[in-house]
Amino acid sequence: MIRDGATVQVFEVPQVCYGATNPALGNKAVYPYFLSTIPSDSLQGMALASVASILNYTRIAILANTD
Repeated sequence: MIRDGATVQVFEVPQVCYGATNPALGNKAVYPYFLSTIPSDSLQGMALASVASILNYTRIAILANTD
């Protein structure tokens, strides 16, 4: 369980987040008071793959940083 999501559930206070993209937070059975204003990482990945397909890209490079 993600700590902040568990905290708002105890007090039944809605939490709206602009940057949380963890797909687990979309589980309303576990986090009924959590809302995010952006799609989860899994949906963003599917959207990127769709755009790459539409644009006929044959190679894609992904750079990541863990800082």
